[in-house]
Parts: sequence; C-alpha cells; structure tokens
Amino acid sequence: MLLLSGDAEGDGEDEAESPANDVPAATASPSASPRTLPPVPKGYHLFEDKKTRVAFPVPDGWTRKQVPNDPNGAAVYVDPSGLVRLEVSVLDLASSDPLQRWVDDEAKSVAEGKLPGYKQLRMQDTEFRGEPAALWEFTFKGRARDYRAVDLGFGRPGGNEYAIYLSAPSADWARYKKVFDDVKDGFRPSDEH
Repeated sequence: MLLLSGDAEGDGEDEAESPANDVPAATASPSASPRTLPPVPKGYHLFEDKKTRVAFPVPDGWTRKQVPNDPNGAAVYVDPSGLVRLEVSVLDLASSDPLQRWVDDEAKSVAEGKLPGYKQLRMQDTEFRGEPAALWEFTFKGRARDYRAVDLGFGRPGGNEYAIYLSAPSADWARYKKVFDDVKDGFRPSDEH
C-alpha cells in the first residue's frame, strides 16, 4: 500500500520512493505459518514498531527514514546507497478486495503522475499466511535510472491491512528481490512475536 511520491535527486543519485500507500507487490506465495516463522536472517536485525505493532527483519546498515504527514505510520528504510526503499505500512481496516485496492491505487498513482514511465509487470490475487492478499509488481523511471518495485497487500476484512513494498534500481533487482522475500517471510504482527 504505497504512495509514490516521486524520487528525489541529489548529487546525481535518485531515491526510490513508494507509490501512493496503496500499491501491491510481487509474487506472494504462501509463506511459513505464523507459528513457524524463520529466524531473523544473518545480516539483518529485527525492527519492532510499538506504534503499528509489527516486527520484521531489516538489513543491517539500512537507515530508517521519517516520512512527514504519513497517515499510515509506515516504517520506511533505505539502503546505504539511498536508492533502495523498503516500506511496511499498517492500516486500521483491511479492504474486502485487496486486488481492487491495488487496481485503484495504480489508477490514482498513474493519474497523479507519481509513476513516470510506469509499466505493470504483474497484479494478481494471492494469499499470504491464509489471508486474502494481492501482489503488484511494476517498473517506473527515476530521475537517473529505471526502477522495479513489488508491493504485497494483505489482511482479513475488518482487521488490520498490511503492505510490504520494496523498490530498487532495475539493474540490481535480482540482488534486492531477496530482501523483499526475507522481510515478507519474517514479518510478524504483534500477536505473533
């Protein structure tokens, strides 16, 4: 559930931002059940957010970024280069149709010009740990390079809705897709950790 606020350029580098806190992710095959979550991977540390009551692994060396006026209280991290963005968002109420939410977010983000050079790679219904989910994968253009992004939205209607998003330079996607998978696999709502 991401809102792409554009990417900033400084000293020749651009920063990956997330689409309008409502953008879906890439392949989200069912993961381990909440009771058998994997340990925090080597080279990661566990981030626990008391406000949103979630925990997830974050690569060591990544920096937390404050997002002013974020209604979702997203936890945003960037890698040391400033080009890779990880965002985990929590909303109070899950939509009844995660895929339709991504379809709506896609239309809004494109209409508002938040995804220059946008191309959808995949948008599909899925499940995540037995809950309804949707996966959205796409590319867009930053100021200095092309990006690829994945966004996974999930949650039971009437409960919390979660989104796990990662964007990275397209040329480095194979390297950073693993970060998305590690965060997704290690994600824990507060009642599970």
